[in-house]
Amino acid sequence: MARIWIIVNALWLLFLAVASGNPRLSPRQSLQDLAKVKGGIFVKNGNQTTCGLGFIDNKAAFVSADCLDYDGQTVKMSTNYEVYVDSAFTGSSEHYSVTNVTVHPSYNPQTRANNIAILEFNDNANVSWYNYNAIAPSKWSTLVYVQRYLTDVSTATWGTPKLLTKGIGAVSTCTDMSPLFSANKNDMMCDQVVADSPSDTLSQCKVPYPAIYVMFNGILYQAGIFNYAVITDDDSLCNDNSAPAYYTLLGNYI
Repeated sequence: MARIWIIVNALWLLFLAVASGNPRLSPRQSLQDLAKVKGGIFVKNGNQTTCGLGFIDNKAAFVSADCLDYDGQTVKMSTNYEVYVDSAFTGSSEHYSVTNVTVHPSYNPQTRANNIAILEFNDNANVSWYNYNAIAPSKWSTLVYVQRYLTDVSTATWGTPKLLTKGIGAVSTCTDMSPLFSANKNDMMCDQVVADSPSDTLSQCKVPYPAIYVMFNGILYQAGIFNYAVITDDDSLCNDNSAPAYYTLLGNYI
């Protein structure tokens, strides 16, 4: 029987490919819809990552806890963490140094349970905008997968986001390969959707979309961020055609 391996956020910076074709894909939502929600890029020591960000407001954002560097169980604050915020509905893009990090107290780095942390930044500002977060996943019918990226970190130059709408359906592989997901289906989402890497320096293979959104009553709500993916040990990282990708739903952490 093949062993099962969890592939975490940091490894997607290397060489990882998963499935690219699926008949339930349909590019329905537009960049105009996405421009109504603030999103961004998590940068470490000047390097863009593929870690998803879920902005709470202009002072705080969610990120997966395994995107951070650690010294034992303590977050290594000597790493230069930054968040780059896209222009979205304000018309201006900003970037900030992270000043404080709070990891979920029940985060388990082995199982990836509660794989979430809050980044704080822009400390001296007042709250000037905030994002809406999707709740009640049993009422969702489609997810919008989104990949934002920077073409140049040093100049904060943004590329055109990639987005893909996909109907929510049962994927038995998701349950079979992850006991955590099987026991927490109201807190996570899973499917096999991937995007081309925006840059060879990030990955030479396909990568999961960093963030997911939900369209409800004409409004796009942020829903989750990439948590982990699972492969079996008889597959290589760049040619696994069935690896499920799991997302942490943010609504339960607000």
